[in-house]
Amino acid sequence: MIKVEAAAINPSDILFMRGLYNVKLNLPYTPGWEGSGTVVAVGDKIKNKSILGKRVGFVKQPELLTYKVGGAMADFCVTNERSVMEIPDESISFEEASSMFVNPLTAICMVDRVEQLGAQACIVTAAASQIGRMIIQLLKIKGIKPLCTVRKQA
Repeated sequence: MIKVEAAAINPSDILFMRGLYNVKLNLPYTPGWEGSGTVVAVGDKIKNKSILGKRVGFVKQPELLTYKVGGAMADFCVTNERSVMEIPDESISFEEASSMFVNPLTAICMVDRVEQLGAQACIVTAAASQIGRMIIQLLKIKGIKPLCTVRKQA
């Protein structure tokens, strides 16, 4: 169980709340796919008991999406052991750690797919967004040229 300090709002959260995501919405629920906070309790089956009291980023696993025990936008959230990552040091804020999973993993999967297709370049829309910036960096590492668009002049 995690005492939540911050929760990210991703496009997937908005789609889910509107009933447009690929997971059935069960009411009542508390929204939030990922967040950060402090581990305040661990179950008997948890192997790593040393996580108790630690600052963590976490993601809500699909098998736990009944939201009967709270999503990331609650005061407390329950998830499983493999869905928690310790925040390595105090220089990473709870706000920063609250988005450690969804965008980074999405960016990695997208760039892996571009690489599988053998592309030499890739169009990145909303390139100034957090996920756009992650994709650009990953494309550069892979030697794939990012072709970028942004939504706003700023």
